[in-house]
Amino acid sequence: MFNEKEYRNTFSHVTASPEAYRRVLRMAKRKHRASMHRRTAILIAAIIAMMGLAVTAFASEFIQNWFVSFFAEKNDSALTQEQVNYIEENAQNINEVQIQDNWNVELKSAITDGDVAYIVIGVTAPEGVSLEQRVVDGSIMDRFNPGNLFQIPEDGQKDVISCSEGIASVSGNYQYVQSFTMVEDGDGLPNTKNWVFTLEFCKFDAGKETSITEPFGSDIEWYIHIEDIIREYEDEEYRQELMNGKYAGQTDVMFTNEETKRLQCEEILAEGTWDFTVNFGESGECVELLNQPITTMASIFRKTGPEIWDYEHVVDEVTVTSFVLRPLSATINYECDGGANFTDHKEMRMYVVMNDGSKIELEDFGSGGVGFAVLTAKAPIILENVDYILLADGMRIDMP
Repeated sequence: MFNEKEYRNTFSHVTASPEAYRRVLRMAKRKHRASMHRRTAILIAAIIAMMGLAVTAFASEFIQNWFVSFFAEKNDSALTQEQVNYIEENAQNINEVQIQDNWNVELKSAITDGDVAYIVIGVTAPEGVSLEQRVVDGSIMDRFNPGNLFQIPEDGQKDVISCSEGIASVSGNYQYVQSFTMVEDGDGLPNTKNWVFTLEFCKFDAGKETSITEPFGSDIEWYIHIEDIIREYEDEEYRQELMNGKYAGQTDVMFTNEETKRLQCEEILAEGTWDFTVNFGESGECVELLNQPITTMASIFRKTGPEIWDYEHVVDEVTVTSFVLRPLSATINYECDGGANFTDHKEMRMYVVMNDGSKIELEDFGSGGVGFAVLTAKAPIILENVDYILLADGMRIDMP
């Protein structure tokens, strides 16, 4: 049923931008000799266009705000207008909602540069349920997650995000890595939050051929499967019991496995499944920075024994054969005896240095395979404004 009040509230703020008005005036001037019918058609089309532009701008503003706040928080500084424009021009507005047990889960938007992708999922709990995360001494005490987050799929189980079977089975030379952040959605309500998933698609072996060229291309489907929504929290009474008894007076405490299991608690807030599919579309531009190999330092991890934990980490030289820079990431092909991390988030850091002297940090979470690494940028990189890459050992790679 048509609701006039709701209609007016919804569209009272929908106006065309000054540029849209100027475009309409230019159209009218060019067509001043047209017949009355043609003028009428142009006027109607112009009004529709203005409404479309306004609604599109209104929707893109929300997309922009989600990603802008996410990257600004990662980068510890406000984004430039060019970075905001990049997000606005490249993020998809999806807005697909599913409801289970009075919990709304919405696939809001997605963005990719071809090697890294971000997905924003909004969660709305029933009124009276708070999704606020409690922070004590810098530690998050409450987390609200999909129940199958980071679960190893077995016997028909599904992880939260997976790719279509065709891409997963090709040559067995790819893996995808997902990380997860809960962020504010900007509406100030305690029962609404956004999940931001980061996806990296990496080769196991850089030297092995594969038929996959664009893992986030428009012909590849990605599946999102959320199974239950849970609250993870810590048993604070038990912690106090330990700290006042067994560990009294100690500051640097290592709990036993049994104590850790008892400290970590879960509560199912909503039972159900929420399923979506997404195609990321065009991957965008990239730049190869090297025309010959270079040698730099990295943290190398080598297998030292049969057990899964038998590894050693040493800082040593690696030969980098390729360094491809994209707006949201960098990919490195390298040669060394073992796998390598190019940053450690402490002393070893890598930056994209812009023409104005500002820096954007690149983070290596060790998600690549042997000979291949994917680094994520803390903020969008405007490639035409890049001066050089500053590697962790002080070496610089200039833009070609």
